[in-house]
Amino acid sequence: MSTATAPARRPAARPPIRAVPAQATRPARAPFVVVVLVLLALGLGALLLLNTLLAQGSFTLQALDVKLAGLADREQALQQKVAEHASPQRLARAADELGMVASVNPAFLRAEDGKVLGAPVPAVGPPPVVRSVAEPASTETTQDSKPAKPDQPSGATDQNTEKNTEKNTEKNTDQSEPSDNGGTDR
Repeated sequence: MSTATAPARRPAARPPIRAVPAQATRPARAPFVVVVLVLLALGLGALLLLNTLLAQGSFTLQALDVKLAGLADREQALQQKVAEHASPQRLARAADELGMVASVNPAFLRAEDGKVLGAPVPAVGPPPVVRSVAEPASTETTQDSKPAKPDQPSGATDQNTEKNTEKNTEKNTDQSEPSDNGGTDR
């Protein structure tokens, strides 16, 4: 085994080492300070805007809460009014005013098969009001009153007849008031 040695390399010639002169200019601090101040101002402005929007939302929420409370009170009052109008006593009084009479023995109709449950008996109402001879017949009553239609129940009355009856009653009470001739009635 032969060992061949390679010729030794010589290091390449290096240039001599010399000192580099220091740079004469320093980086400017003014642009850095301006950038930091602008970022700080933008952050504070965004924070102020966010705070203002939250306060405005709070005022809007408070106004809507007040409006909601008012509407809830109104709803409760309307529900109470509806309950008063739907009470059985009020409905019975309104039916009496319309001339309706209660049935003693009602019958019921079953919707599924149409079967009648119970024995229907016609309701008996109070006797009709008869005019006295002293009351003059008004032309309004005779012209506006209409006979009951055959398909209407016997207790149904016409609204015009009720209004005219009220007018006649008011006229009769006006005539019976004392006059200025010594307190004697006409």
